[in-house]
Amino acid sequence: MAALREMIDAIDRRAPQIERAGEMRIAREALGLRSEAARRLAELERTDDGGYDETLVEAIMTDDGARQAPRWAR
Repeated sequence: MAALREMIDAIDRRAPQIERAGEMRIAREALGLRSEAARRLAELERTDDGGYDETLVEAIMTDDGARQAPRWAR
């Protein structure tokens, strides 16, 4: 979900350079991509049962708090 939010934010920050060739097509496609990302994000948020805490999962994946094995055992 964080990646979808980041993508939406990046598209929102982008200013079309209308003087460049093909820019209008790129801007239209970016708008379509943003709409699809927003739709998917809303869908994920509706179905979120509270059982997945993204921040907690990231913390667990980076450090489980367990003692590390001795160097010779690695």
